[in-house]
Amino acid sequence: MAERKYLKDRLELENATQKSLTRKIMDLNHELSKKDYQTNQLKNQLQTVKEQVNGFQKSVTEVFATFEALEKSTASLNDINAQLYHELTGLKYHSKNIHEEFTPRPNFHKICANLSVEGIES
Repeated sequence: MAERKYLKDRLELENATQKSLTRKIMDLNHELSKKDYQTNQLKNQLQTVKEQVNGFQKSVTEVFATFEALEKSTASLNDINAQLYHELTGLKYHSKNIHEEFTPRPNFHKICANLSVEGIES
């Protein structure tokens, strides 16, 4: 009888231990599920951030390409401006020299010779 009571007490103790371990396993499984959910949420957030970074990188690349094109265009316009300025300067110089060719000047020597004015040699 004592042995039977001992075995009964031992069985109850084992059942209590088993229930406690089962409860602990259930709690750990629940915690594992929470961690899996959190991991999936973090993965989704990471994917969203990666997409945003890729979009930003694409925008930055487009901006740099636009700046490069503007730089080339500006250099080209500066070259054209320098050429036009050089041409303008040449035309100004040429126009100063041509002005004399197109302005009619009387030939005073010939006029004086015809009028017989003294002191003017032809």
